[in-house]
Amino acid sequence: MLSSHVRLAAVYFLFFAIIGAFLPYLPVYLQSLGFGAADIGAILAVGMTTKVIAPNLWAWLSDRQTQRVPLVRGGVLASMGAFALLVWTPPLFWPVALALAFHSFFWNGILPQFEVVTLQHMRGREADYGGVRLWGSIGFVLAVLGVGTITQAYGIHTFLPTVLALQLVLLLLTLLVPEAQAARQPELPQAVNKLWSVVREPGVVAFLVAIALMQASHGPYYTFFTIQVESLGYTRVEASILWVLGVVAEVAMFAYAPALLRRYNADYLLIICFAVTSLRWLMTGFGAEQVVVLVLAQLMHAVSFGLYHAAAIQIVRARFSGAVQGRGQALYSSIGYGVGGAVGGLASGVLWENFGPQTTYTMAAIAAIAGTIVLLLYRRHVAVNIAR
Repeated sequence: MLSSHVRLAAVYFLFFAIIGAFLPYLPVYLQSLGFGAADIGAILAVGMTTKVIAPNLWAWLSDRQTQRVPLVRGGVLASMGAFALLVWTPPLFWPVALALAFHSFFWNGILPQFEVVTLQHMRGREADYGGVRLWGSIGFVLAVLGVGTITQAYGIHTFLPTVLALQLVLLLLTLLVPEAQAARQPELPQAVNKLWSVVREPGVVAFLVAIALMQASHGPYYTFFTIQVESLGYTRVEASILWVLGVVAEVAMFAYAPALLRRYNADYLLIICFAVTSLRWLMTGFGAEQVVVLVLAQLMHAVSFGLYHAAAIQIVRARFSGAVQGRGQALYSSIGYGVGGAVGGLASGVLWENFGPQTTYTMAAIAAIAGTIVLLLYRRHVAVNIAR
């Protein structure tokens, strides 16, 4: 009989394998349909905006029942059906953008609820979260390499059926996940009042602003990195290896993050993450022609995503506890990956088309520096919040 931790790890593995198939190669697929940089950025931004609504809607639904796993299963099934629409969608801006938005609406509600399920299963051992979550990174690595190899050998038209097959496997795996025992939830008005009281605190506001800036700074990377390196003469497989280097570093960091979080405050680690991220974008923008510089920049993914996410999740867990845990995860996703991701994707498309990669990555570095400043100015408030 498989333990609950193994089942949770398997779902993370497939969930992020799908992202590994999706994230590096969707822009390439869109480029193959004839879309330019600004259109690609805008199409991806339309999908990102669903992260503002979907996680919060799913959190609202979960407040009305004691089980979250059925919502996760339903989200996987609905997102798979929506993604299948791309098979018949004509290569025009709004049909493609709406099909992807429909897919994202369901897909972006899955992870926040599954994170709550995971933390409920790990109650009392939350520091071990990184050990389970790192399997998602492993899935991402294998998918990036596999899909990169497949699309280079057989063409980018294999992208859609590959992603659909992975989504089907994920759906089957969610059927094996047991429901965790949740704490008794108070009445909805009490939960809303508690959420509002937490959100109003200066440290929480500063944290939300900072994570939005962090995700906005990732816009050029998530939207154009594969296109960028291929335009510099790297092959599709070499681009895949560069993605993998970043995620391998991320995996190592997830394994080591629990020790860092036991030793240092999460707010201190976040400040380091933001500063390193700003340097990473400058190296990617101005040194991508040099393999050594690009490799070093990719290895910084250990800090700019791995340590950042591990520390941020601990802040969310500490501040949004009990009845508002699901809503806290949803808010983290909607503000960071929704608002920040949409602004970053849209801005990077416009900047890339009009000013090129170097200016675009410079603006990304400035966004990360701005996040660093916000955390430094409000660190006392953020640190107090974590310590409670």
